[in-house]
Amino acid sequence: MNNIYYNQTVQLLTAKPEGMKLCHIARAIYNSNTSLFADEGLYRQIYGQVKRFLWKQSKLKRSPFMSADKWGHYRIKPKYAVQFELPFDDFQYDGIETKKAVKPVKVEQPSLFGW
Repeated sequence: MNNIYYNQTVQLLTAKPEGMKLCHIARAIYNSNTSLFADEGLYRQIYGQVKRFLWKQSKLKRSPFMSADKWGHYRIKPKYAVQFELPFDDFQYDGIETKKAVKPVKVEQPSLFGW
C-alpha cells in the first residue's frame, strides 16, 4: 500500500464496521496530523489522497477496502475486519505449564581487602 495514511485509515474503519463517509475519514486524518496553525490547503491534499486511494482500492478484489451501500462511504470487507482487529480480550490459552528458571547461586569469595 503506497499511502502514508493507510494505517490511520484502517484504524478508523475498523472502529466503524458499517463504514464511514469519505469526508469524515479525511477530517479525522487531518485532525490527527496537523497542529493549530495548519493551512486549509493541507486538508484538500489529504482528502484528495484518501479519495484516490480508497476509490482505487475498492475496485481491487484482494484489497481490504470496499465501497459501502451509500455513495461516498467506504468500509473494510468482513473477512479482513477480523484480521485487523486481533481480539485478545476473551482469548483462552492452552494450559501450558512453565517451570521457573533456576538461578545460579552466588558463591561468596573471600575478599583480599575484607570489604
